Amino acid sequence: MATTTLSVRDIAQKIKLPGEDMTAAINRARNWTREGLLPTVGEKHPGIGRERRYPQRAILDAVLLQLITSTLGIPAVIAKVAVKDVRKLLAEHPREGSVLVVGRSIGGKEWSAGIVWRSHLHKWIETRRDQVHAVINLETIYDLVDQGAAAVAVKGTATGTGTMTAHATVVTEGGDDGDHS
Repeated sequence: MATTTLSVRDIAQKIKLPGEDMTAAINRARNWTREGLLPTVGEKHPGIGRERRYPQRAILDAVLLQLITSTLGIPAVIAKVAVKDVRKLLAEHPREGSVLVVGRSIGGKEWSAGIVWRSHLHKWIETRRDQVHAVINLETIYDLVDQGAAAVAVKGTATGTGTMTAHATVVTEGGDDGDHS
């Protein structure tokens, strides 16, 4: 049974920001591939006239990279480690009832990540040294990956405690499906 692979355009549709030109999203995905941030199937440089292909799991990596870089300002090459660690966390935790929290100190290069039950979020944040946190609804991310939505938009809300909550909005080809925070 053949495995379905994706094109760079397929990946770009998942990370394209609202109002952004598709070319910019494609170039970002290509850059992430050149930097080794997105896995490819077959040759990394297939040659002129041959399309580079990506495994299905590259969608989740690309979406996580987009969210982490957009919400926390972590450069993509540094966020690669975060994505790898987050993937391990996702494999160990349930989808429902929990959120992904990625934090960092302002001006610092260190970051932390964890998957926390929504009801324990405040306790988790209180135990961290990070000054800024992105709280990402895992159900929204999985919906984006599983249901084939076209893009994820990120908007942040800063609170007085130094916490930034990221709200992911799933945007389909037909328009916004609403806020899924």
